[in-house]
Amino acid sequence: MSNLNIGEISELIIQGQSNSQIALKMVANGQEKNVDTASKGLGVLRRLLENGNSNEAMMLVKQVQTGEGKVLTETYARRSVQDEAIPEHLKIDRLTTAPGGGQWRKYKSTIDSGAILKEELLKNVQPLNIVYTTPEPTGDLALEIMLTDHHFGKIPFSYKDEDWTLANAKREYLDAVEYHISQAPENVSTLILPIGNDLLHINSNTGSTKKGTAMEYSTNYHRLYSFVREVVAGSVLSLSERFKIKVVIVPGNHDEDACYRLGDYLEGVFYGSDRVKVDNTGHDRKYIEWGNTLLMFTHGEKVNIQKLHDSFSTDVPNKNGRAKYRYAHIGHLHKNMKSETWRKNIKDEYLGTEVEICPSLSPTDNWHHDNLYVGNQRRTKAFLYSYTRGKVSEWYYSI
Repeated sequence: MSNLNIGEISELIIQGQSNSQIALKMVANGQEKNVDTASKGLGVLRRLLENGNSNEAMMLVKQVQTGEGKVLTETYARRSVQDEAIPEHLKIDRLTTAPGGGQWRKYKSTIDSGAILKEELLKNVQPLNIVYTTPEPTGDLALEIMLTDHHFGKIPFSYKDEDWTLANAKREYLDAVEYHISQAPENVSTLILPIGNDLLHINSNTGSTKKGTAMEYSTNYHRLYSFVREVVAGSVLSLSERFKIKVVIVPGNHDEDACYRLGDYLEGVFYGSDRVKVDNTGHDRKYIEWGNTLLMFTHGEKVNIQKLHDSFSTDVPNKNGRAKYRYAHIGHLHKNMKSETWRKNIKDEYLGTEVEICPSLSPTDNWHHDNLYVGNQRRTKAFLYSYTRGKVSEWYYSI
């Protein structure tokens, strides 16, 4: 007679056999040495089975078999209330004794997560299906809205009563965009949107700039980034109903990594879009062609501004050769300044190229106030370009 396993013993108990009857069978087949010892163990098992339905029943957690399928050992554990909520794909991998009594259970998933991930990665990427209700924009004018150094999350500090909460910074951002559009002619078909240039006051959850300079900021990074992401993505999505849009991600010294992250998000949202194109390449200097105009954008803190005139021919010689008009627009200094103020031997234009530092709407903070970098006009600038005649107009939005 083969040994009785715990499942077979439980079945005999359920059938109504007494502890003594089962103990005699176990002694007869050599599984136990005497009836009394076997009866005591059976009494414990009977109480577990009869005490509280499945919550106190035993469950098989491990079984060792021979090659022929003969069971050598079995390990059982008490079934608890928590076991009722364990997902089916989780199986007990290991039992250990807890220091305070009871058991610790380590579970292992039976799902092949690697195979699932591989399947997901091999799926074709589906672009966001944006259905436009407006006709394709037409016209030979492009409007550049240069919202630089907006510094979402900055804390104002000066003798002026300046408000730069996230809500206020958002309102000024969106109001400036709509104002510049309202001043442009109706035959503008394309918006050129340099996004970045210290759009965020901090670069990551360290609360510092890219180089690690600690900053004073109004809210934690995760909330700040999410807020700015929704402002920018929502604005671009809304504007794409009316215009074709060229988004140029321009990383600043405050938010270099955050800008690339934002650009990556926008690339994903507008992947495959006919109306929105995003340039999120890793170059600090980015170039956009519009007809016979070539525009260059960079934040400005890493370069010698006096040499920017020469970068067109060295960076993009083919585009430079096609261009009749060339303009470089940078930020960083929070004020409006053209090249005549720093290079005495030239005026605004040098060898057909104009370099201009563009102003900011953001207020003064503690560091700038202490170091007397104060008094700049809070404003932003827009530029209007003809497809064939270069820049034809420019104007400001001021606070």
